[in-house]
Amino acid sequence: MWQSKTVERALFKWNKWRQSLVRVWASYDPGSNELASARLKELANTVVKGFGLPNSAILELYWACCVTSRCNIDYEASFDRIVISEAVELPFDPSISDLLVELGIRACPPLLISEKDVVFHCRQYGLDFRPSLHHYKFSPARGDDLVFLDKDHELYPIISKLRGRPSKRKKVGRLPNHSDHLAIRCAALKQSGLTYVEIADKLGLKVRSYYFSSQSGVVRSLVLRGRELIKANEP
Repeated sequence: MWQSKTVERALFKWNKWRQSLVRVWASYDPGSNELASARLKELANTVVKGFGLPNSAILELYWACCVTSRCNIDYEASFDRIVISEAVELPFDPSISDLLVELGIRACPPLLISEKDVVFHCRQYGLDFRPSLHHYKFSPARGDDLVFLDKDHELYPIISKLRGRPSKRKKVGRLPNHSDHLAIRCAALKQSGLTYVEIADKLGLKVRSYYFSSQSGVVRSLVLRGRELIKANEP
């Protein structure tokens, strides 16, 4: 069984997960009301289904919280910013226990279990587990905080290679002042033809006015970083 912290680390190393966030971040302005709660819930359901994992409301909620967070996908320390915000309308799904969902708390992905965990459980309770004969497939309830991960799924080798907890002494560098969502959105707006100053005005970012012109070094830096992230996470 893989705990939530390990699952989280694996998800952010998985190209499909990263790409799904980048696509949404490029389309919606951070802090705006463009992604209404109903739309976000529908989008989460559609995107998570495309991951090829068992149906999980907890995973959908976690993905929605990632979308609305200020995290940076290459900085594990920033994952603490993934919380259940007001942008995620509660109750998110009737199958999720109220004990697992509360405004402002840290959002976490479900635990992942493998066939080995199911076999162990069956042996503990004297149950017969012979998938070759019974085509048995373990499938927790939609609102459960457990998700079965098949050994043939592309996430399996990623999470299997993770060993132990990340060292607290490991130097990760100073966290960026701005989220990847903001950087990617700036890059997308620049691609659409907006100037740096127009992007700054639209997103409420700093602009410096000189005698003959106005500039935004903040947006310029964000556009560069956003372009790098988009390129690195292309399908």
